[in-house]
Amino acid sequence: MTLAQAVDEWLKVKTAGRGLSPHTLRAYRADIATFAAHLAGADPRDRDAAHLVHIQDLSSHTVTRALSSLQRAGAADKTRARMHGTLSGLFGYLIQQGILAADPLTAAGLERPKVGRRLPRYIDKPSEFAKVIAAAAESDPNARDPWPEREFALAAVLAGTAARAGEICALTVGDLVLDGEEPYIRVLGKGSVTRDCPLSDDLVTILHAYLVTRETRTGKRARKKDPLFLNGRLDPLTTAALDHHVRRWFTRAGVPLPGGAAAHAFRHTVAMQLIGIGESATVVQDLLGHASLSSTQIYTKAAGRHVRAAANALPLHQVVRDLAVE
Repeated sequence: MTLAQAVDEWLKVKTAGRGLSPHTLRAYRADIATFAAHLAGADPRDRDAAHLVHIQDLSSHTVTRALSSLQRAGAADKTRARMHGTLSGLFGYLIQQGILAADPLTAAGLERPKVGRRLPRYIDKPSEFAKVIAAAAESDPNARDPWPEREFALAAVLAGTAARAGEICALTVGDLVLDGEEPYIRVLGKGSVTRDCPLSDDLVTILHAYLVTRETRTGKRARKKDPLFLNGRLDPLTTAALDHHVRRWFTRAGVPLPGGAAAHAFRHTVAMQLIGIGESATVVQDLLGHASLSSTQIYTKAAGRHVRAAANALPLHQVVRDLAVE
């Protein structure tokens, strides 16, 4: 059995049990392909390298050699830690199926690299956040075919639900429940877990306005199964296109873009604002759709640093510092 065949079987089982997203599946396959390339001495960019490796090739020696090669190539600790987790899951499955006798990682004494959690990058000033949303609501003077109602709806949903870019692009018209006393939008998150994000009256109005223009452009009434957000060619909006739109909002607003994916800056900013006004981590966890509270607590840690920085800037501390110098 080749490593590629083993990965196919493993991911079928994982997908059946948890409903992994296409993005997660691609990440698993990319990790295995990179590992296989280093093990086989192939080009690290070869996405088919797993076909070159057989299960009997896996040993404590070969796995150590491959991971050492990856480290020498300059792979970041985060990359190596993620790959270690992927390999550990795959090897565990192969042992369970009786295909692999022992875990090469354990046999070699290879532990997962420790990675410090990076604090979220977000828009620090509420006034700048407001500028970005306002820019989205205005017609883009440089766009070939401006669609401000769609742009405003995207910004409003990003800011109002803190949904991930992939979750927003996967929304269908049927996921919107705009009528009734408690309107909401149903989001399909990681692991195929759904969550209902409440919508404010303002957000409902913005979405209604977008749907009217959507119907005008398509020339037909949207069906429940149709994608909610479309691009200028009336195809489903992609995450890359969404990120492109968000970057243009920041540029037009004259606001520096935090590092990382542009759309994700909205998610981080909403989470930090909620923590800042005193919401509990569990409430933020529910809104963001985090499976683990530890994922949410990174925001409380970031907020703690923000509070500490503000406290250190108090005039009292300057007096103390001046006295200490004397």
